[in-house]
Amino acid sequence: MKKTKNLLFILVLLSAASLLAKPEKDIKAISRKNIVVCGSSTVWGKGLLDYSFVAPVDAFMKNELSTTVLARKMTFKKKSNIIKAQIFKNKKQYQDDGYLIDGEGASVEFDISGDELAICQTVKRTTNWAKMNVYANGKFIVSFNNKNKTLGSAQNIFKGNGKIKNFELPRCFTYNHNVTINNKKIKGGLHIRGAYMTKDIFTYYPKDFEYIVIRKYSKGQKTKIIHSLLLKKTPPTNSVLKISYDYGQTICHTKCTIGESKDGKLESAFGAGRVAHDPAHPTRISTGLDYRYINPDAFFIHKFKSFAKRHIKIVIEGGENPYFIIDFATSRFHNLMNAGIGGWTANRLLNDRYLRNYKEACKAFKPDIFFIALGGNDDWKEKKRFCKRTIKKQTEAQLKNMPSLELHSAKFISDNNYTVVKNTGIIESITKKSLISSHLKGEKIKPGYFVRIGNYTGDNNSIAVRVIKTFDPKTGEITWGNPLRIKDIICVNKIEDLKGTEIAIRDLQFYGKNIRELVKRLKIINPEMAIVLLNVYNTNFFTRQIWGYPELQKIIALENKNVYTVNAAKTLQNWQMNKVSGKRFVEVKAGMNKKEHTLSWKGHWQGYKVWVNGKDVYGKDCYILSGCLWARNQKKKGKELEFTGDYKRGTYTKRNQKLIFFRNAPESGKIKVEKADTLWSSDFAHPSKYGIQVIGTECGKMIKQILKDSSKN
Repeated sequence: MKKTKNLLFILVLLSAASLLAKPEKDIKAISRKNIVVCGSSTVWGKGLLDYSFVAPVDAFMKNELSTTVLARKMTFKKKSNIIKAQIFKNKKQYQDDGYLIDGEGASVEFDISGDELAICQTVKRTTNWAKMNVYANGKFIVSFNNKNKTLGSAQNIFKGNGKIKNFELPRCFTYNHNVTINNKKIKGGLHIRGAYMTKDIFTYYPKDFEYIVIRKYSKGQKTKIIHSLLLKKTPPTNSVLKISYDYGQTICHTKCTIGESKDGKLESAFGAGRVAHDPAHPTRISTGLDYRYINPDAFFIHKFKSFAKRHIKIVIEGGENPYFIIDFATSRFHNLMNAGIGGWTANRLLNDRYLRNYKEACKAFKPDIFFIALGGNDDWKEKKRFCKRTIKKQTEAQLKNMPSLELHSAKFISDNNYTVVKNTGIIESITKKSLISSHLKGEKIKPGYFVRIGNYTGDNNSIAVRVIKTFDPKTGEITWGNPLRIKDIICVNKIEDLKGTEIAIRDLQFYGKNIRELVKRLKIINPEMAIVLLNVYNTNFFTRQIWGYPELQKIIALENKNVYTVNAAKTLQNWQMNKVSGKRFVEVKAGMNKKEHTLSWKGHWQGYKVWVNGKDVYGKDCYILSGCLWARNQKKKGKELEFTGDYKRGTYTKRNQKLIFFRNAPESGKIKVEKADTLWSSDFAHPSKYGIQVIGTECGKMIKQILKDSSKN
């Protein structure tokens, strides 16, 4: 990245308190920055640009790295009279709304500071157009227009062969379809459902629909995204299928292949393909096809010779049925890409043969900063664990209550009697930098592997993860460099309390290999690119074991120049704990030193307080056992429950949470259990609106750090 003269001054101006600066704030904008946020469904959101935590990153770029004025803050006039502009809705615009004026002499005015004026307009799917004159402080500076050059009409004719019912059109952005089979018109429409499909696509549309037009990849040698007409019934041999249609794009803030129907309804972000949006819950038509980024074609950009505050006026001077839609104006055009694809992995980012690999992410522009938020789907391949122990005489109920992701096998011995092999060991002795377990003896453990220490309860603060430094296969001793800190682990008062608790060991070989290769290849494209390895998961380990990833990301960052890490999991955990206000609670009756209490809450939650005699004893005397896990099939019995194989999900199971006292169980009175009012994620993987802001804020902080570091070079 090139040094900029004003960078240090800019960084002083940047507010650490919020990503959302006031629009009227004057910022000496830095040189143009190109940022990619890459990942899986946690980045994809709902499939457009400003979804998930990419939205606050965009807000950061528009309001902290430049000055931006939204259309709703502008003044609209017809001649000298102030008018109310018409709101034009389209989710591909920034914050959905554009403001429309029409007729010669209509104008829009606003103040903005900077040495660049970048106007983001929306161009409708119409032959109407306008010429706009731009004035700065009353002086004419330049003109531009909003002619839409993407429009047209076409017809394609196909012959049925009695087998095929999927017919490709040569392009996407088609609408207003007229479809006939042997000159008989049939009914159907563009695929506009926002949700991904769990059943046959036609079940989501009217019963009389005989075709759906959906996006997919072309079968030809040149890979491109096209529309395909999918018929409910296969047309007979020698039948003639005619498809007439219009085509064209609404040009606006977001560049992607998602179009609109005849009446302006947004096409589904999901297309036909083989990649499930969520591999843990695979569905049919639920594939993301392309990356989304800020559309340079929507911008008129003018460079000034000096930095100053200016009054800008844009006037419609003529055209054909002239109109003008303004989305916003900014003092610097920065580009941002949402390279999230549901179901994505580091391996897919490296090797996807379509338009969703790292090369495609760098084609639109040369990235200065490249965020990689992967791991959640990669984890299903990281099955290998490096210690095991056998537990005999387990009942059917005990087996069914064990988290499947921790198991290696279960063997039926006799009625209500199973031998279970768990992929964990037991700590026999431990210090701040080492432990010994006989379950590690003879294992093939290498330095750089990861150990999870402690009994997991559902609270991610109930365990610690360390990078293994040395291993002795004869004694079963492992060591690590970063000492354990008791204050970071709940349910532990001293190191010795960890004796008798569980450990698990993994290597993350596939994820590590792929991320290292990604870093290497991205550096070839731009040696000065800053790469951010981002962990956005604070998961329930009973359902998704995202542990070891932040530690591996740090190792990879230390191996490379300009590679950074952001572990949002800890920030999310702290945020969650601070959301326990006491509004959501249950009370249970103590008695006779009862250690376990079944709560009325089902499933998983994060953020608790447990009040006994006016004192919060959560994590000190007790914990809440998570009620959500992958488990063995609850309906099966006897020998049917047998299995062998690591990291098998089994059946998604919800049960009641349990309050468990491991010390100082109260003898009498009431126990008040409180849980967090709001959650960063409804499934502890995909961020809610709260998690989006938390993660986005962390990304903004990292962008500041990168800019600060680049100014020193």
